[in-house]
Amino acid sequence: MPTSALLQFVITLFSLMLFLSSCMKSPSPEVGLQELRVQAEERLLQDAKLAFMRGDYPEAVLLLNRFVNNHGQSPLAVEGQWWLARAYEESGNLRLALGRFQRLAQDSLNHPYRHEARLQAQTLIEALGIEPLPQKITGVSIRLVDLHGGAESSWMMSQIPQRRGAVLLIKLGCPIQEVLERGSNGLEEDVSWENRLGRGLAPLVEDASQSGQVVYLGVSLPCLGAFAKGTGAETPQWHDWTFETVTQRVRPSPYYSVLSSGYQNAVLDILSRMSRLKIAGMVFQEEVPFGPYDGFTPIAINSFEKTFQVRLDPPSLFRNGIPRHITQTGGENGSDRWADTFSDMFWKWVGWKSRERLRVMNELVQSLREQFPHLQFGVEIHPESLHAPVVALANFSEDWVETAHSPFDFFVARFVDSPYPIRQASPIRPSHNMPWEFRRSVVQRMVEYLEDPHRVWVSRPGARNDSGAPSVYRNEGNEIWDWPEGVGEIVDLPPVP
Repeated sequence: MPTSALLQFVITLFSLMLFLSSCMKSPSPEVGLQELRVQAEERLLQDAKLAFMRGDYPEAVLLLNRFVNNHGQSPLAVEGQWWLARAYEESGNLRLALGRFQRLAQDSLNHPYRHEARLQAQTLIEALGIEPLPQKITGVSIRLVDLHGGAESSWMMSQIPQRRGAVLLIKLGCPIQEVLERGSNGLEEDVSWENRLGRGLAPLVEDASQSGQVVYLGVSLPCLGAFAKGTGAETPQWHDWTFETVTQRVRPSPYYSVLSSGYQNAVLDILSRMSRLKIAGMVFQEEVPFGPYDGFTPIAINSFEKTFQVRLDPPSLFRNGIPRHITQTGGENGSDRWADTFSDMFWKWVGWKSRERLRVMNELVQSLREQFPHLQFGVEIHPESLHAPVVALANFSEDWVETAHSPFDFFVARFVDSPYPIRQASPIRPSHNMPWEFRRSVVQRMVEYLEDPHRVWVSRPGARNDSGAPSVYRNEGNEIWDWPEGVGEIVDLPPVP
């Protein structure tokens, strides 16, 4: 072969090798991460769609919320919004479905779901057949016991602002201690639905509705058993069990266990009766927080042990005790340091309680929506869940991220004016010690996470004016209560003196 030809052959062969090596070159780390991210997005959306297809709508809502919140910039985000709207609709949560369809219909981007979303939104508006709630929620909350007959109650009702469209949140409270005190004094009282709620609550709701107010009921799940038939000694399996730090043993609690299937059926019956009144919805409150010492029923322990294949020994969970004071404004760093105080078993236990409690609430809401699709459901959130999540998980069995993914219509941040009635020494300070700026930042976090300020309500303490009347005041000292735009506000009126 001539020299020139050989040289040309070598050059061509070398060029070919360079070309092939460049084709076989490994992708950059950024490209690899992007591919993994896309695969994770596709897998999560596919899992959610499969849950929808098999009729598991609560699971579909959970997965789709997770997808929308974590992958909002994904090319698949619009498709995720569409399936989330459909999952809400199929699960009976028509208001949230309506909101999602309207958002898709009004989207500035040109996507294939816009026209169908507009039609679906119109269909839901006609199906609901009720006046839409105002965009800006304002109102008051008051205890039912302060509205139950007598001159004081009549005077209290006359002082409540009765603006058309304003929210009136009637808190049912927790009559457990009252029942115990009356029983110890030899006094008997029928606190069943018919006597305590059916006769007294219905006229109040009717009057408020006639005046144009939007009525919600505040319910506390561990307390509703007082209104059920066959309470007390006849239903010991409904009651919760509490760990007593002094004796290092568990003992029956006067409050009820949301983890008891029998009690869940009784609660659903009571809530169904309430739903027949002229109410707009319900708010799950915590008159009795589900604390670290609660939930030790035999059924709960057995279920936990089966889930984790371990034996649960309650005293071992609190071997190091619970710190007496955790500063609320300490932020996540303080929470992380406190997390090391307890064993892995403790965190498994409180995490499991949190998920089970949320599961029960979701199932109750799902059952009620099937019967009463027009109702809205909200849940109170301890501020600690936003700024000190580890503290909130331990003390209230509450996880904000998991709760936010649940199909509640709105979430209420409650800033109390006195400590929660925790049954043993509280390891935290009450939220009323928070400075105003810090409270606003907590609410802002909720808004940013939910991406919708109208799904955030704030419950703040009210006061009394010089004449003793409840005051829906705007100031606390020299501070102005100015929440982010669109956030609702409910003023918690003080009790009758």
